[in-house]
Amino acid sequence: MTTVVVVSFVALLTHPPPPPPSFRFASTQGDGMVLQASPLAATIWGFCEQGANVSVTIDGKSIDATTSTWYNESTFIATLPMIEPGFKKYNINATSNGKSIQLSNVMFGDVWVCSGQSNMEYPLGTPTCWNASNINC
Repeated sequence: MTTVVVVSFVALLTHPPPPPPSFRFASTQGDGMVLQASPLAATIWGFCEQGANVSVTIDGKSIDATTSTWYNESTFIATLPMIEPGFKKYNINATSNGKSIQLSNVMFGDVWVCSGQSNMEYPLGTPTCWNASNINC
């Protein structure tokens, strides 16, 4: 067992993984994600080559992304047009220096993050609770 771990560690040192591509979306963004719907505008961002122009396209609308440097890496950010919530799936394309990347099956809506301990056990109501005559559910 020790031999296998040592050999794997040595292989990792002698053959490190390749660096990520210079033009890519941030790792926090990916296919199948849900972005904020209107009335707010969602943003997407990623990494690009130094001095590059980045264009982002969604639903036939093209947005020129803003580029800057963050922790010595060249980045881009684009504010998307406001999109109504729903189950329609969108593709978001970014293009720079002849290269293109895509986020697929992106939907727009509200994402609620809930956390807690014992308070998460309480029900929100019962099936018979949701009617206009019962205001004390």
